[in-house]
Amino acid sequence: MSLDASPENTLIPAHIWTPHFSVLGAASGFDSIEECFEDLTACVFALETGLSSDPRMNWMLSNLDNFVLVSNSDAHSPSKLAREANIFACALSYFDMMKALRKKDENGFKGTLEFFPEEGKYHYDGHRSCKVRMGPDETISLDGKCPECGKKVTVGVMHRVKVLSDRDQDCRPERAFGF
Repeated sequence: MSLDASPENTLIPAHIWTPHFSVLGAASGFDSIEECFEDLTACVFALETGLSSDPRMNWMLSNLDNFVLVSNSDAHSPSKLAREANIFACALSYFDMMKALRKKDENGFKGTLEFFPEEGKYHYDGHRSCKVRMGPDETISLDGKCPECGKKVTVGVMHRVKVLSDRDQDCRPERAFGF
């Protein structure tokens, strides 16, 4: 509906890895941007990655190479604003900033400021009520169950990236922006 309202509108999926309701989250039902957006995928030129990942993690998925990775802090957490941000060298107007992202213009968009992904609420797998945090291998060895209470754990970003990745963590795609 937004794209129909104006050709100047943009579609940038936010927090793509958040476990519950995001595009690539463990509970989303989608394993790729294309699977989620189908014929609208051509309208998506950037992805907001969220606090619990960093570009190196995202670079492990070759199917994200065609998207510019941006990173924003949540406005609903005022004390935590600017933990993550985007670095622009173009005019600071909506139209110029979107143009820099759309065209992957290295003179207009320079990359992102990133927080430590390990500090993100959803980086690791876990069970909040039991205060349990685990890496993917431990979760797999426990069949996705909390070692304290036996209930299902929330599968985090690191785990999801591991499942969907097709490259090792040292890969940097050509034309990837810095951070």
